[in-house]
Amino acid sequence: MFIAGLSGFIIYIILLLVIPEAKTTNEKLRMKGKPININTIKDSAKDLKKEFENGEVKQKFGKTLNSAFERGIQSTSKFFKAFSKIIGIGFLLLGIFALTVLIGVFIGDGGIVSFWGERQTLNLSEGMDILYNSSFQSNISFISIILILFIPIISLIYLGIRLLLNIKTKIKYITISLTVLWIFSLSILSFTSILLGLEFKEKAIVTNDLEINPNTETLEIYVNEDVIFSNNLIQTENHNLSDLIDVRNDNIFLGYPKLIIIENENDTVFNVEIQKSSRGLNQKEAIMNSELIEYNYELKDSKLFLDPFMTIGKNEKYRGQKIEILIRVPKGKTVYLGENIERILHPISTRSSSHPEQLQYSKTEWKNRNNKIILNN
Repeated sequence: MFIAGLSGFIIYIILLLVIPEAKTTNEKLRMKGKPININTIKDSAKDLKKEFENGEVKQKFGKTLNSAFERGIQSTSKFFKAFSKIIGIGFLLLGIFALTVLIGVFIGDGGIVSFWGERQTLNLSEGMDILYNSSFQSNISFISIILILFIPIISLIYLGIRLLLNIKTKIKYITISLTVLWIFSLSILSFTSILLGLEFKEKAIVTNDLEINPNTETLEIYVNEDVIFSNNLIQTENHNLSDLIDVRNDNIFLGYPKLIIIENENDTVFNVEIQKSSRGLNQKEAIMNSELIEYNYELKDSKLFLDPFMTIGKNEKYRGQKIEILIRVPKGKTVYLGENIERILHPISTRSSSHPEQLQYSKTEWKNRNNKIILNN
């Protein structure tokens, strides 16, 4: 009847609603089509007893199953508690290690205060002072950096302690406050960084040509004593920028002038250019920043003396100032390189030949032979 047009399903629903439920013993006997007498009533009582006993068995089984399930949950809970303590120890140690490193960066050599040894790198606060236009921008950026770095580390340490000691109480307002403070600090640093980046937008080069006696056959080049950094610093080595920047009194010293020696194909006399370059918010500021670079050099007859560092005023701010001394050697003429020349010399090379950086250039002579700068033995 169910298959034939689903009528069986409809009839079943109707009977389910219409036929009353069998509640009493007599009604249950009638439901099963059994006669109502003493024997059937006894059989019904026995059936009820069996159902009751079966129910007790099922209940006991259920209790046993629930007990086993609870023990399983407890075992799993113990495992996760032990695992969470291991994670807590890991977070705690990681946080303490990161905190120690940061404290070393901010308070150690080159940090806020130098606690041990002589200062070898630019102080962090000084570095920010020579970058940002105002002390307000420098200070607020400095504080933002501290908060951005320290808040996650402190949070990591706190989370490790909570997992280790199974602390369930949450300090909701402190967590929200630290999160808001971290986002605010990140926003402030992003804004001040954008302003700082704009100060490096344009680049300008200012050139000063030195007049060399046309009769000069050998130009001697000497590097003056480095009283700010060290004579042993070599131009070809990769130094951190902070290693070659120092702030003393009201001056910023930059120790990376570059001496470049190339061939002169179009002239018969030496050509020496002192190129000053810098960056600024616009072309005008970039030119002004370039002109404000102080670089000492001296030409005595055929001898050129060069400083290994340049100077700018502290109030002028660091804007990527550079000095390049470009010397073009004509055909048949030579350059003699004095002591400490590696302090500023860029490795000599031409389009057709090059020389290894590890070559000692001090007290050597180089000649332009057929537009190739080669060692003159």
